[in-house]
Amino acid sequence: MAAQIVCKKVGYSPSGLKITLINNYPVASGLGSSCGAVLGGLVGVNELLGAPLTWSELLDLALGLESHAKGLLATRNGQLCIAARNSRDLVSRSITVAPLQVYVAAPAVQQLAWRTSETSFNRTEAVSMPALAAIFINSVTTGDLDL
Repeated sequence: MAAQIVCKKVGYSPSGLKITLINNYPVASGLGSSCGAVLGGLVGVNELLGAPLTWSELLDLALGLESHAKGLLATRNGQLCIAARNSRDLVSRSITVAPLQVYVAAPAVQQLAWRTSETSFNRTEAVSMPALAAIFINSVTTGDLDL
């Protein structure tokens, strides 16, 4: 689907084109499998066509297919990314983290994020989440991992 969107955007009608994307991320794990698939299709076809679309244009297309902006940015940049939409644009920052061997995003984090569209958080959860995010960002940027 992502490949077709790029072709349509640039006015190219492929004939006999077949693309197979091998995505080794665990599906539904919260580790970015859908972001990898979306960007793999968009960027891969864009490159095959001579890179007619800019990163910004590809990101706009990707956001139409994948709602996790921070995952798209992290997939592209390979860093910790923070992203949010303001009234007009996607605002994002990449964060350089202290050297570690592994960062792990537990599936429970993904389930919590999905929950936001279905229910509301209680006051304690709502107040704690931004603070926990700030503590996490501070920990990975300073290397102080004693949480």
